[in-house]
Amino acid sequence: MQVRLDIRATDGLKKLIESRSASKATPLWAISGDDALLVGEATDGLRQHLKGLGIQERQVEVPDRSFDWKNWIAAAGTGSLFSEQRLMELRLPTGKPGLEGSKSIQAWCANPPQDVTLLVTLPRADKAMLASSWFGALDQAGLVILIPEMQRPDLPGWISQRLRAQGLTATPDALSLICEQCEGNLIAAHQEILKLAYHHKQQTAQLTSLMSAHSWPMSPVLTRFLWAKPYSVATQPGQFESCAD
Repeated sequence: MQVRLDIRATDGLKKLIESRSASKATPLWAISGDDALLVGEATDGLRQHLKGLGIQERQVEVPDRSFDWKNWIAAAGTGSLFSEQRLMELRLPTGKPGLEGSKSIQAWCANPPQDVTLLVTLPRADKAMLASSWFGALDQAGLVILIPEMQRPDLPGWISQRLRAQGLTATPDALSLICEQCEGNLIAAHQEILKLAYHHKQQTAQLTSLMSAHSWPMSPVLTRFLWAKPYSVATQPGQFESCAD
């Protein structure tokens, strides 16, 4: 089953997993997308969910041309000495497992090993991938989470939600500037948000002096950023006006 993840909602993955888990157990998951941040967060979120189900042991494989697919299948069918349940991750950065890989994935889907959950990470599914037999097997046997590209009109809302999650707010023009500075790079936007949150939370009492003295690397974004409390950024770097009044 294919499901498109709502990347505009901060709890989109959580809702998707909960809705799926409420209906039945899912021994096979696949995450498909090109954005490293969104794919990484989705993968981490799914791992945490599976840990909560008692799946502690994890094995990761990144197949190359010499990868032994038969041994991979055999290892999945062999019980673990350390845990009753295992997570086996299969990372396919090219989205092309080859002939033997295709056969092995289809064999797994046709007869999933007991007490093993499979997580496959893939690039964005193009027409060739969608038409492949192995992808069709994943689609039939498990849940394929499709992570779309972030569209420019959705970026301000995405950044605003993440700022609010850090206890911060920003004016529309500040959001626009952040978008321009990051140029659609979500990792850069994420790092900027974390940097803003760190200095706000840790240095609130000294914020004005820090900015005036330029005692730490200052991003152009900060000159237009509107803090929730107790300051708002003025039009010139290093100048603040109090919001308390």
